[in-house]
Amino acid sequence: MNTAAPITGEDTTPGSPGAILTRNVTGSGSITVSTDQPVYYCGPTVQLTAVPAAGWTFSSWGGDLSGTDPQQTLSMSQSRTISATFVPEATGPVISGIQITPGTTSALVQWNTDVPATSRVAYGATTAYGSEISDPALVTSHALSITGLAPNQTYHLQITSADAAGRPTSSPDQIFTTLPDAVGIVSDDFNACGLRPHWTVVDPRGGSTVSISGVGTTNALL
Repeated sequence: MNTAAPITGEDTTPGSPGAILTRNVTGSGSITVSTDQPVYYCGPTVQLTAVPAAGWTFSSWGGDLSGTDPQQTLSMSQSRTISATFVPEATGPVISGIQITPGTTSALVQWNTDVPATSRVAYGATTAYGSEISDPALVTSHALSITGLAPNQTYHLQITSADAAGRPTSSPDQIFTTLPDAVGIVSDDFNACGLRPHWTVVDPRGGSTVSISGVGTTNALL
């Protein structure tokens, strides 16, 4: 008498042991799996993606994966252990110690950076700026002089420095006011041996003379 082989239901677990995927993360991020299961049977291929958190970037795979491509495929023909390493995003220089020294028609802008970096200052009457000066030298102590400004005028400026890798950092908007023009009424007690340099004698007919009397007293006269 023949005995038929027993029939296994389609929803039962296969006889072979399943494969388990173990995931580890270094830094801040996660690993997503196209088909995420506690146990894999029959050796399926899954797609893995390394997803960095805000402010972080993916660096490399480890364990049963290698490389720096954030997307990888992996055969689950056996249990696997994988790891993803995330590192903080690289940032530009740190700007500090901003000093603005205004003159009548110019301003000296100075600042520091924590690493050697370039120097650039955008400036203008509004936050749209419109003009800029720069220096490509990589330094940590920066100084740029703005010229051609108007006296007694308010200006805006923004500082930008980029490190050797070209990563820039910009300062918040800075405001300064140039000094007023010094031209105006000037007084003089004429208590000197001659006219001071700020005086100009105008003699249209050419027959006048200028002298000072009473020098050394409180009653000096021109």
